[in-house]
Amino acid sequence: MRFSRLKQKQTPLIIVALIAVFGLINIISGQRIAHTASRPFFSVGGFFYVAQQRVRLVWTGITHGTELQRTVIEQEEHIAQLQHALARAGYPLPEEQDATFSRLSEELGVPIISAIVVSMSTNTGAHILFISSSAINDELLQQPVVTPQGVLLGKIIHVYQHRAAVQLITDPNSVIAATVAGKKDTESVVRGRLGATLAMELIPQDAEIESGDTVATSLLEEQTPPGLAIGAVDRVDHREGQLFKQASVIPSASPLYVTSVGIIAR
Repeated sequence: MRFSRLKQKQTPLIIVALIAVFGLINIISGQRIAHTASRPFFSVGGFFYVAQQRVRLVWTGITHGTELQRTVIEQEEHIAQLQHALARAGYPLPEEQDATFSRLSEELGVPIISAIVVSMSTNTGAHILFISSSAINDELLQQPVVTPQGVLLGKIIHVYQHRAAVQLITDPNSVIAATVAGKKDTESVVRGRLGATLAMELIPQDAEIESGDTVATSLLEEQTPPGLAIGAVDRVDHREGQLFKQASVIPSASPLYVTSVGIIAR
């Protein structure tokens, strides 16, 4: 009798326990299903998060890189100002004592203003030569700059008070109309590029050009006398089926060894 009563009391407890176990199993299974179903959303979200972070890094690099480049240029200009002041304090300008550019002016038949080299910059990828002279003014913008031997170094791109910035022909943004000295139908362009050589492009396929030829400015280059030496042909790249051929040109002068320059005036 007591056993039957005890059995009757345990039966509801067992049923409750079974219900609790089945409920717990269903909850765990539901969580697994929900977790499995949410995986694609987490993956997609993770992809967009990573993409957002990369875009942010790229944008930060671009903006900060531009700011850094601007800061470097400003510092270089400030250094050029200080060097200009030191040069004027300690050394007379070439135009006051040197007749080299006077003779070159007579040979070329154009007025030439002499200037001293203050500094050179290649830190930002641009090849810039800073020069100084009391005769520098805004009218000299885009005018060519040459060595005492008449070799083209570049063109003035910025004018300051008694100073100027010259974009060298080795600068990647420099483009000069050129030709091979003494040969017809060799009109082309010479571009600056990274490295020790220049790129001579748009050379007609039937043009006679070979290693050792002298490359000079052509009549097509604005505000520049024709015949100014640029460099010598190092190698010719001829490819069949193309309209033009190319050549590598070694510059005739290195600005590293130039202390005075001439500005060809209008």
